[in-house]
Amino acid sequence: MKNLIMLLLLASSKVIFAQAVLITPNQGDFKTGSQASINLRSNSTRTYLTFSPNGVYKGYVGVNNGTNDVDFGTGSGNNFGRLNLVIKATPKLVIDSDGSVRIINLSGSGTRSLRVDNIGTLTTQPTTFVQNVPFAAFRPAAVESGPGVTFSVNGDGTVYCSTGSSPLFAPVNLPDGATITKVTAYFVDNSASKDVRIELNRNGVSSLSYSASDFISEISSSGASSSVQAIDDETITSGLIDNSNYFYLARVYLPTGWDGLNILIKGMVITYQY
Repeated sequence: MKNLIMLLLLASSKVIFAQAVLITPNQGDFKTGSQASINLRSNSTRTYLTFSPNGVYKGYVGVNNGTNDVDFGTGSGNNFGRLNLVIKATPKLVIDSDGSVRIINLSGSGTRSLRVDNIGTLTTQPTTFVQNVPFAAFRPAAVESGPGVTFSVNGDGTVYCSTGSSPLFAPVNLPDGATITKVTAYFVDNSASKDVRIELNRNGVSSLSYSASDFISEISSSGASSSVQAIDDETITSGLIDNSNYFYLARVYLPTGWDGLNILIKGMVITYQY
């Protein structure tokens, strides 16, 4: 009787089956064709639908391994099958047979960082960050030539040298693989006769000297002003951070020496992508 009812329902539908349909109620099977089959099995603890194209068991969906868990995946004998989540018939998320997970739209060259944006979207696109090098990080180097240097930290958030010509140095720590896109120097140059140069440099871990290739950014002042100036440099050279082979540092240099309180260093802001 159950077979008759099911056949009547199938006959009244708009779907036309080109192959024979076999229904076995006492086994819970619904099979199409002589080879391809869809099997629906159910008992007191398990209810699941299996898929066996050409008679070869590939996978199933349903409650199979526990009374509360719902499974969707490949069968125990399918050693090489993958589980695909598809959009417009194209796999977008793939779980390989070894259990590794691949998100297709995150594919690309090399190893990249994975991030989550504010709406929960996973992305490997670089994000823009800023790193400050504050005035308090700068310290004078050993005297290069001429008279000694008198270094001071101002209460207004600046540093300066009242005498001498020694440069100031500050360490710079950026994540390996980051790309510097802009450097901004903050300073006061109210000197009528001297200009200041603020640099972002790198130095080889085994090098004992500087070369032209070590300069990542150079910013120079001109004229005189008692206000804090902010000068950007987006013409970055060798901006990819390689912490295995280079140390990174900020450098303040006055070719003709310091001019006391007329030249004050506020700091540096480094914009980078990672």
